[in-house]
Amino acid sequence: MPYIGGSWCGVCDYMPVLADNLDMVQISWAGGFLLVVAVLLMVLLHFIAEPMRWWVYISAGKNDLSLTRYISVFNLSALLSYTMPFKMGLPARIWLVSKFLHVDTKLIIALITADGLLYYSMWGLAGVVSGYGYLDSVLPNARGDLYLWLSLGAALICIIIAWRLGIRNPHGRLKIQIRRVREFIPWRRVVVIMLIIAVDFVSQLARHWLIAKGLSLELGFIDMSRITSIAIFAGMLSFLPLGLGAYDATMVALLVANGIPLKQAIVIPLANRIFSYMVAVIAGGVGAYHLKVRRLFEGGISSTLQSIAGKAGKEL
Repeated sequence: MPYIGGSWCGVCDYMPVLADNLDMVQISWAGGFLLVVAVLLMVLLHFIAEPMRWWVYISAGKNDLSLTRYISVFNLSALLSYTMPFKMGLPARIWLVSKFLHVDTKLIIALITADGLLYYSMWGLAGVVSGYGYLDSVLPNARGDLYLWLSLGAALICIIIAWRLGIRNPHGRLKIQIRRVREFIPWRRVVVIMLIIAVDFVSQLARHWLIAKGLSLELGFIDMSRITSIAIFAGMLSFLPLGLGAYDATMVALLVANGIPLKQAIVIPLANRIFSYMVAVIAGGVGAYHLKVRRLFEGGISSTLQSIAGKAGKEL
């Protein structure tokens, strides 16, 4: 599922902005080091959560591959998603899972669909609840009408997406994918999946709050969690690669509306991206080493990805 990041070029552009604002960090070097370690651990937890979900999914089919192999595959695919243009990260992921985890392509696409529905549903619920709480605290007099229109707009977006996916007919693509997953995975495993998503959810809220604490912002965990939930869900709804732009703009706008100076508000999403890239490079590099990455080029990765992209386009 979706990672919050951007392009390598974008991160390079952000570094001078972050460096110019380091004077806002009012904690000791020891405290700063511990803070960075804590944030990196939260990011790492996010990177581990997705392969854990897939390990639970696929282990239902008596796949005896180790969790370490799943983590290596998904961390490498995450790194490719961060570096490849457009949506080429998706066919790359399908190919990596098919090649190294020995899963049928149609089942991979069905699992991507099901996992995406679960992930989007949890973040959507968090975004709606957080939106209500945020409007209650910032715009108490306008929350009724405004929130009603926001909720109706969100519902309309969901209906359009479902319609486009083919749910409008009994043989629609979405129903076909869900049927495949139901035939493959016992429903009791969905509870385990939801728990993993919940841990991932809390880790993302916690890392944003830790970054805010490092900047000495007077924002409680609840307030920062509301802003983070809305921003991440906005990035997911944008359908842009890795939520680029929508997440950042929403985060900054909500922080500023909450009384945070623009200069400090900008630092939080930028720092989050940089920490995410740090973990992506390390975890992806370790994954590549574990999988013996040279094998990726046997038979030509470009032609393979193009073929997978064509198959994925027909199935999704």
